[in-house]
Amino acid sequence: MAATHDGSISETTIHQFATDISFSRGEDYYQRGAVIDLVQRGNTLDAEVEGGEAVPYRVSFQFDAGGVTSVRCTCLYDYDGWCKHTIAAALAWVRQPDRIEVRPTLPQLLDRLDHVQTQRLVQALVAEQPDLIEAIDRHVMLMTNPVAP
Repeated sequence: MAATHDGSISETTIHQFATDISFSRGEDYYQRGAVIDLVQRGNTLDAEVEGGEAVPYRVSFQFDAGGVTSVRCTCLYDYDGWCKHTIAAALAWVRQPDRIEVRPTLPQLLDRLDHVQTQRLVQALVAEQPDLIEAIDRHVMLMTNPVAP
């Protein structure tokens, strides 16, 4: 299903957040087809971009009606403006919006489950990722033992 995102992004916006070199490299990545996945969940657009590592880089855009509010990439780029992976993903977002797969948000997914199904989901996730039990333990403690003001 193609996205009808609420955030406004354009190539002009992309240029504003990029250096000339990053834009050129991002354009090259886009042209090579390095953007392999675009998924929108609510006001988040996630992309996977193939790069120099075995595992694709993950780019995430947060946006609202006014446009992009934040951007993250799993690469180590920490210089001026957006990295080449972010630019490639943004170009795909602008130039190929029909590639965006619209998926449900976490609240929408959880609303489909009853209490028992939710418990089974959490148990299955902890079985797959045992370290999650520590985060769940912290959150349950905070939720069930609120701190006095």
